[in-house]
Amino acid sequence: MGGAGKVSTKGTLLHIWWDTYDWHDNSFAEVPGFGNVNDDDANFLVKTGEAAPFIMRSNWVLNMKKLFRLINMIFFAGIICSCQIKDDMVRFQPVEYNIQAEAFYRTNEYSEEFEQTFIKVLHFFKEEYEYKNGILFINRKLNDDEEWLWNLCRKSKDPSWIELMTNIQG
Repeated sequence: MGGAGKVSTKGTLLHIWWDTYDWHDNSFAEVPGFGNVNDDDANFLVKTGEAAPFIMRSNWVLNMKKLFRLINMIFFAGIICSCQIKDDMVRFQPVEYNIQAEAFYRTNEYSEEFEQTFIKVLHFFKEEYEYKNGILFINRKLNDDEEWLWNLCRKSKDPSWIELMTNIQG
């Protein structure tokens, strides 16, 4: 409680945004200072192996704290929450993406350097993990979100993103 007639709440809000960057025949985009660019041209490059669609994703964390004044007393019989049980951890397997098959796939092979960087990325995004007997475990929710897990794996291999993450953390 935040005092008489007040309730305090705090938490972390994770914003996740993503979009597949691809092209559609018979469409175009206006490029300021250049003119219209036809998607047909970009699709030709895809067909000839000179370009490929990719997923753009951004996410950021917002820590919030808010104090509310109660106007009417409301009794909650229960609070619905999403709880992560500690035993709900699974062995980590990196996720890769095959553009030709347009599908994610798992691999068991990765270096110790990748693993250490991946742990830093997990820590940066406040993702739950455990390291037991030389084996990395992640929570089932993260494991089931292949696209987000793939994004985290890619960040772990991207030197410019690792440098940015290091600079943000100080």
